[in-house]
Amino acid sequence: MKAFQFNVGTQALLYGITALVYLFVFVPLLFVIYASFDPNEIMRFPYKGFSLRWYKEFFASPNLYIAATNSFLLAALSGACATLLGGLAAYSIVRLRFRGKVALQVTISAPMVISKIVLGVALLSFMVDLGVQRGLGSLVTLHTLLCLPFGFLVIWARLLTSGRDYEEAALTLGADDIRTALEVTIPLLGPAVLGSFLLCVTVSFDEFSATQFLVVPRTQTMPIQIYSMIQTGVTPTVNVFATLLTAITVAIPLIAQIAFGVFRRTFVTR
Repeated sequence: MKAFQFNVGTQALLYGITALVYLFVFVPLLFVIYASFDPNEIMRFPYKGFSLRWYKEFFASPNLYIAATNSFLLAALSGACATLLGGLAAYSIVRLRFRGKVALQVTISAPMVISKIVLGVALLSFMVDLGVQRGLGSLVTLHTLLCLPFGFLVIWARLLTSGRDYEEAALTLGADDIRTALEVTIPLLGPAVLGSFLLCVTVSFDEFSATQFLVVPRTQTMPIQIYSMIQTGVTPTVNVFATLLTAITVAIPLIAQIAFGVFRRTFVTR
């Protein structure tokens, strides 16, 4: 470790490799953002002007607008369901005593390690056997299943580290279980619940592999629509799609950080 800490040459090599990795990852995104504001159909250098031409076409297209609306609605619904179910499961595992805790925790976490394609095919086969039509409900069910481990783990970790001191104090002072949950437990879990919801929204918004098995034309999502568009030829509108997806993916963690800061200043520092 001392060689990495004090050897100037080694530090410079590590910094250089890290910088190259970041460039390899983020430079293509910068080119996509650049191309979304280029008025030409083919990106050219040097830059000759700023234009919102492709953004206007994007918002004027009914198919693209429907895909964006479906993605936001699906992410919000599945994020809320996964956070609610994951929070209830986390509270049950941490606070209650019953047999099968380990089995329940493994079952909830399984979608993180199982192939999304396998999950998508399995749910599709199950729906066919039951005679259930594909639609928004089936997509919400699938995305809730995929987001459930993330919603569970965030709240579970918070419950493990928070302890039961405040809850036991409230119960000792005469509060019943419902009042303790509403006035003590839920406020303490506020940042974890918000973080869990935003993480689930991010996972749902970018999901493609499993979604392709349950999507129908009226429930097209943004990733599915992008894939459909590039099959027939790449148009500059795809760059707008990709830019919006990137902006949303980056904005959600920033919103979470701001919300956590407001929560701490409002409730914790008082």
